[in-house]
Amino acid sequence: MTEQVSRECSPKELEQILKNHREGSSCIILDVRTPEEYSSGCLARAENINFSDPGFRNTLERLDKTRTYVVYCRHGVRASRVLRMMADLGFHEVYSLQGGIERWRESGLPVERPSS
Repeated sequence: MTEQVSRECSPKELEQILKNHREGSSCIILDVRTPEEYSSGCLARAENINFSDPGFRNTLERLDKTRTYVVYCRHGVRASRVLRMMADLGFHEVYSLQGGIERWRESGLPVERPSS
């Protein structure tokens, strides 16, 4: 059985993890902010699933637990909770962005507008 990985990462660490997974696009990036926050800018290839949505946990439960996930929010609080939730649900590999997208931006890393 493969060891479960779930941890918080700095923006620079996460940038490297994303580069390592870019080849086969094996990493799924989840933006857990509200749709309004998401529309203000996101990480490349990020999918928005609203943490505040009543069906949020059910949405997580339907995801493929064998894939690698990156979760982030605005400041890192929601993403940290999602990281623990996903670990409890048995996800294999999950990373959370410390300080959220705000710290990502402060680190000079790219943010893009979501495609409609």
